[in-house]
Amino acid sequence: YEMKSLIPSISMNYKLKIFTKEIASKSNSNRHHLTIDRSLAYAFRNNEQSNDIQNTIISQMTKLYQNPSEFRCKGDSPFRVTFKKENGVDAGGLSRELLTECANELSNPHCGLVVPVPNAIREVGEYRDCVIPISSPLITNPQQQYKFVGALIAIVIRCDLPQPFMFPPLVWKYLLNEELVIDDIFEIDNCYQQTIQSIQNAMKSDITNQEFKSQFQLTFTIVDSNGQTRDLINQGSTISIDKTNCNQYILLSNQFRINEIKQNLAWMRKGMWTNFNLIPPSILDWSTLQFAASAHDDITIDALKKITRFKNVPPDQIAIFWKVLASFNQQERSEFLRYTTGVSQLPTKCQQSDHYLTVDNKVGTDIIPGSSTCFNEFHMPTFTSVQKA
Repeated sequence: YEMKSLIPSISMNYKLKIFTKEIASKSNSNRHHLTIDRSLAYAFRNNEQSNDIQNTIISQMTKLYQNPSEFRCKGDSPFRVTFKKENGVDAGGLSRELLTECANELSNPHCGLVVPVPNAIREVGEYRDCVIPISSPLITNPQQQYKFVGALIAIVIRCDLPQPFMFPPLVWKYLLNEELVIDDIFEIDNCYQQTIQSIQNAMKSDITNQEFKSQFQLTFTIVDSNGQTRDLINQGSTISIDKTNCNQYILLSNQFRINEIKQNLAWMRKGMWTNFNLIPPSILDWSTLQFAASAHDDITIDALKKITRFKNVPPDQIAIFWKVLASFNQQERSEFLRYTTGVSQLPTKCQQSDHYLTVDNKVGTDIIPGSSTCFNEFHMPTFTSVQKA
């Protein structure tokens, strides 16, 4: 208890340093070889000639993830990857691309492992850009896939290859062994919170049972995160809620909302800590865990300048480069990073390295730039203007 009370006063950098040191002690240098068919995943993701949800990259990865000890490679190249029907030799870039592909699927409800938070659907409250782990009925092996998702988060943290995981705080809290409470659900579902509070206020008032039933028109049912109406008790749809049984309704309703996400989170948690081969360090808090996995969303020009070096690029072209990057929004800077490095976020420790990103000169004028994601290199031709660049 005393340690928990001190954790907020400890700097995140120190907590992250201790955490990553423990992870490194349980890591190895074995790069497992993986063969993935991105064309199948793209065909399903884009609704082109495929409706087989088992073709997603996460589903393919789940089938390959059989021995966690083979997926504990340290460094920024966690495995050796071959993409079917694609040219490319993996010197690190392809494995980083694969992690980014997995993270993209984890923010895409079409891929069957997540749904938008209720606040996003109703366009109210916070965390509207977030998703929660609720599986589609079409997923036949949710337990295995969510365990791999947990392992994916562990791999990303071990290799310092943060990804834009769009999870609200309740996910990170549970992954760190905290229990879910109804206030966590209220954070992502303002309308549900208001409904429960309205019922509780009505219970305290002097309205009659009939007036209560007429006002709320509720039965012992609830709509789950896939939009299906579910009975909370046997034949719940035939039993009306009034002042005599509304406490039971609130209790059952709250339990349902917590439990429908809790099992999937439990599988994710097991997959993550099994891959780490650790028990959660006492110094770790959920916000540090989230930062280790996702880093900062804000990709600033100052941050990019600290980790970029130029090789044989004239000063006037360097000026053009920074003017173009400054004109980009956050999504465009993220896409630039992915094109150049294979990942769309800056690593948590990237500011400690002057050589994370290299910009060199490509022969040609006003042509398309190139990149070598294996070496974090951007090949910049000569541009005659900022507009051309």
